[in-house]
This record gives sequence, C-alpha cells and structure tokens, in this order.
Amino acid sequence: MKKKVLIVNNTLGEGGAEKVLIDILNRFNYDKFQVKLLILNKKGMRFKDVNKNVKLRCLYPDWKFKSKFANKIWNFFKYRSMKYFYSIIYRLYAGMKNDIEIAFLEGDPTKFVSQSLNKKSKKIAWVHTDLSKSRSKEVNDEFKSVYETFDKIVCVSNSSKVAFLNCYQNMGDKVITIYNMIEIEKVRTLSNEILDIKYNKPTIVSVGRLTKLKRFDLLIKAHKNLLDKGISNEVIILGIGEEEENLKKLISIKGVEDTVKMLGYKDNPYPHIKNGDIFVVTSDFEGFSLVIAEAVCLGKVIVSTKNGGANEILCNDKYGKLVELGNEGELTNALGEVLLDDDKRRYYEKSVQERCKIFKPTRVMNEINTLLENK
Repeated sequence: MKKKVLIVNNTLGEGGAEKVLIDILNRFNYDKFQVKLLILNKKGMRFKDVNKNVKLRCLYPDWKFKSKFANKIWNFFKYRSMKYFYSIIYRLYAGMKNDIEIAFLEGDPTKFVSQSLNKKSKKIAWVHTDLSKSRSKEVNDEFKSVYETFDKIVCVSNSSKVAFLNCYQNMGDKVITIYNMIEIEKVRTLSNEILDIKYNKPTIVSVGRLTKLKRFDLLIKAHKNLLDKGISNEVIILGIGEEEENLKKLISIKGVEDTVKMLGYKDNPYPHIKNGDIFVVTSDFEGFSLVIAEAVCLGKVIVSTKNGGANEILCNDKYGKLVELGNEGELTNALGEVLLDDDKRRYYEKSVQERCKIFKPTRVMNEINTLLENK
C-alpha cells in the first residue's frame, strides 16, 4: 500500500524553495508514495514543471484588482476564510487520509499543516531560512505552539538549525538537517546554452530577488570602487523585485550604466554563472543559498558575505572567499584579490569540485526517504 503524502506550499514562484520542491518531486519514488501538492496561492511560473505523478490542487486564485481597496478585501477574505472555515478547506483540498503531511515553507503552509484535522498523520515542517533574523521575536513566539505540533522539523543547513534552536530551545529532538539537493548534471547541461551577450571584461555575476536583504547595492558600490582603482570589471545582475528602481538609480548615481547590466529574471541563469569569472552573493542572511551551491557545482570562484548559509557551504574560505556582512571595503578588496590573483582563482575553481558532492540528489533523497519511511 502506497503512503499518502500531502505537501503544502505558498506558491510555485521563482524562489529557491520552490525550485528545490520541484526537484524533490521529480525524484520521489511513486511506487511507494502517492503525492498531493496543495498550493495556497495560485501564483508563479513553475506549475508546468510539477511532476505528472503529483495530484496538484490550488486553494486561492491569483486575482489582482486595479483597486487597492478591492485587493485589500480579497486578502482579508483569504485570511478570514482560512481562519474560520479551515475545517471545510482542509477536508475539500487536503483530504483526511494522508499518512504524512509536509509544510514545505515557513509561514502559512506551516500554520496550515499544524491545524490538520488528521491527528494520525506524521507532520514535517521545512525551514529554509534563519528565523532569528528573518522574523521578529514576537512572530517567533507566536509560532512556538505551531512548531510544537510537528513530529520533525527539517532545516536546510546547520546554521539554520542553530538559529531555529535559538528560537525554540526545547525542540532539539525534533530538528534535523537535510541539505537542498542540486540536479548537478542538469545544471551543467543547461549552463552550456549559448548566451546572446558577450562578456568582454572580467565579469562578476550575481543572481537573486531584488530585495533589500540581498544587498545588491553593496555589489554596485564595490564595483565602482574597483573601477576607481583601475581594476577592469563588469557586473551582471539577474533577478526581479521591489528594489529594481532603487538599484537603477544607484547605478546612475555611481555612473556605471555601461558596466552594470540588470538582465531581469532568467529561467536559465546557469550560462551567465558559467561564463562569468566570479559569482557573488551579498545577502545579509541566507538559510541555505541554493544559488551558491549551484555555482559550486559549476566550478566557479565565489565571493560571499558571511550570511549563515554561505559560511557553511564555503567553510571559512576553504571553498570561496567570505567577507563581513554589509562591509563595502572588504567586498571590494576580496573581489580585487580574486580578479588579480590567477593562483587564487585556480585554487577555488579546483576546491569546489570536491564540495559539490554533498549536494548530490541520490544522497539527499536517501535522507528524505529515510525521514518519510520511519515512524
């Protein structure tokens, strides 16, 4: 008899967690598991990528209205309906016969599964971030009773596990670490796609949502500093987000319109990462930087802020260069060092080949299968 698994997530957008979820679904053993995926908000570009063996359900349509008031009413309705009609929603969309129920993201999916009407199901929550930094103490306190309902809590890095236990000290026996998998061969194959632009100078590439926490402003400032020092380089930024206009203004203020290219969201960012000379992450925090792990598997020289997830992947400069959070001077110096030092670049290009092994899909799926099969 197949075990019935319910997985709940917010959306199927362009985020790292959603990408990992799709990869996991493509690796499931469907001879052993019957999987239902419940998406709370029908939003995102990854619906077409959901494995055909998965029963996909969506709760709320992605309605957007011209009127701000209408949008507020719609959001209010969603909140109220989830709060007051949960039992009806659960029975209609989740079903009562699940053996395992998984909240694959913090927030609403975790709350949804915590209220499950099925008292016999094994309940698992995934944590993809540093909760001590991404949430206020008040919100973390609110979620204490939520996480107490789960049998297991999966953190995607040891640093996110430590942060979780700093918030919830009495849950140590529930919490484990399972790294996100990387479809290594797929990433390498996709990286061979021909680009429609050429990199004529030493090129720094960065990928991520354009939010304040990702600190792309730091990269733009460091880039300008390098140019002022006479170190030739250009910057490619891939991503979309609410900080786009502010970053464009900063590019204009710094006078680097010719050397910083913002190319928007790319379904396939890997050719840009592969063809760049250095891959950079400037985030203030990361639970697990999926894109750093992908750059590792592409054999790239990596410079990153010490944002938790990067520290763990790069192991204190063993597999890449780490700099202090928000430190423009350190970032400038680190980029200058690897741009000018051929031996340093070759060292990092070689060392990441070994680090790549911890992200192998077979290794990660063995850990997930053990989690699902054990009582």
